Amino acid sequence: MPFLALTYTSRIIFTATLLGIIALLAYYSQPLDDDFQHFMDSQAFAVKFLFASLGTVISIFWRSFFQGVAAVGSYARMARRPRLAAQSSLRSPPTNSLSGAVTAV
Repeated sequence: MPFLALTYTSRIIFTATLLGIIALLAYYSQPLDDDFQHFMDSQAFAVKFLFASLGTVISIFWRSFFQGVAAVGSYARMARRPRLAAQSSLRSPPTNSLSGAVTAV
């Protein structure tokens, strides 16, 4: 379901999640001695699972975002002006994020 990542709502939620992770890491870097600091320093299974889960969710979102951009790219080119099929719908989608960013621009 790659097109869900192209909606404004999902992008706002994803941006808020990334900002929340940045705030969490900024709070962790403060020299405090509280329960959160002890939890993060414990390197227990829960801490590893938390950050592995966050990394997996971020990776899934980016992959679905780039797949959505790749799928919609040919139709966006056709919407700008009429094109031949070889320049729009028959063109193979980008295989990585770098070439996808180049073709999206």
